[in-house]
Amino acid sequence: EAPRAGTFMWGRFNIWLRLFFFDVDPLILHGYRTRLEADDAYDEKSLQTGRLVGKFEPLWKKQLSLERPSLFKTLCKMNWQVFFVTGTLYGIAQACSLAGPLLLQRIVAGIQCNPIRDLPGVSCEPYNKLYFYCIGLFLAPFFQALCENHTNYLLYLMGTRMRNTLMAAIYRKCLSLSNSSMQEESTGKVVTLMSNDAQKLQDAAFAIHAFWASPALIIAILILLWFQIGWATFVGLGIMLLLVPVTGIMAAKLASFRRQLLAFTDKRVGVMSEVVSGIQMVKYYAWEKPFEAEVMKFRNGEAGVLRKQVVWQGVFSVVLFCGPIAVAVFSFGSYSASGQVLSTATAYAALSYFSLLRFPMSFLPMLITMLVNAFIAIKRIQGFLLRSESGLKEADEPAGIRVAREAARAAKAAAKAQEKTDASGGSGGGKGEKGGKTAASGGKVKGKSGAVAEGVELGGD
Repeated sequence: EAPRAGTFMWGRFNIWLRLFFFDVDPLILHGYRTRLEADDAYDEKSLQTGRLVGKFEPLWKKQLSLERPSLFKTLCKMNWQVFFVTGTLYGIAQACSLAGPLLLQRIVAGIQCNPIRDLPGVSCEPYNKLYFYCIGLFLAPFFQALCENHTNYLLYLMGTRMRNTLMAAIYRKCLSLSNSSMQEESTGKVVTLMSNDAQKLQDAAFAIHAFWASPALIIAILILLWFQIGWATFVGLGIMLLLVPVTGIMAAKLASFRRQLLAFTDKRVGVMSEVVSGIQMVKYYAWEKPFEAEVMKFRNGEAGVLRKQVVWQGVFSVVLFCGPIAVAVFSFGSYSASGQVLSTATAYAALSYFSLLRFPMSFLPMLITMLVNAFIAIKRIQGFLLRSESGLKEADEPAGIRVAREAARAAKAAAKAQEKTDASGGSGGGKGEKGGKTAASGGKVKGKSGAVAEGVELGGD
């Protein structure tokens, strides 16, 4: 098919353009000249649902054969290569962030150093080495930004793949649910699983490496602070340890609000789906007010939970942003109170470390909350995917159902034989008809396992 006039055509892949994301520049220029269309977007092959389902189904079937299947393990096996690559890039980025304060301290100490004034035997950094430190001070954030952007790009693709995979799995599961499972699951819950819970996994994809790297970064910063301000570091550590249970309690409270909110959302979406599907009957019988009251009941419940959640999030944010400031104030205060003198190089380095400490301390509890929400979503989706399906093979059916089916077949064969006997017996038709009716009536057949199959039709029809 020939491209339409004005359609943007992507060029050949170039690793150097992709390294610095310059391959998007032609698309931006095309958008400046004319209006962008959906066809102008790059067709990412790894996001195609057919490929994702083809990888997911075999792995999920292996998990179903185990005693305790795990959807989390299935997703990890699908994306372990991305985990490894992005983890390496994220580690390099965090190492580059620590290089800045170290180089800054060397530069300030070298500029302050005066070999004539200082004691004999104390050497100063040569100025040519300070120039190399300045170059390193520029290259460190450059490589940090490069690694972080590629990490975010790959994690975004991974999160989108997980969301598309789970949405396709939920859709395919809806087509094969048994009658009992369909009665237990509401339409609102299925819609919430596809739109909300699957999205939570995509949101948590950005926090995967920050979850393990933030504690490691905090420990590394504390070690470097020990070489700068000594025992005063433990004062700041004590403040951080006091904040840990407070933030943990708040994170758990926010997670509980999340679960309550999902319960109300499932019910509200279910009622709205019923109203939309049966809007003609609602208008015909003038049921607008009762349904409006039902929807508003669940909506008011949602609003109440959201109101509490916003209040707790406000307190949570205050604690998060005040924590690093309190750590710096108490650490410097105790260092000065002990009679120590803060040099310019030490102050610059310590302030840089404290500024680096702000992000992991502030966002680690929030990252924990995101991961908790993601695990709740995985648990909900896994519970739905483990629902029983229709069209089971006879070998997979319960023993009682199999016995009932075999008895029904035997009774049907006996009924047919009785009909033939009645047709050839002549005068004995009355008894044969009575026997045929008896055999053709519905009954209950109880198997060895105790299962009861009710309403099994044993007639010849």
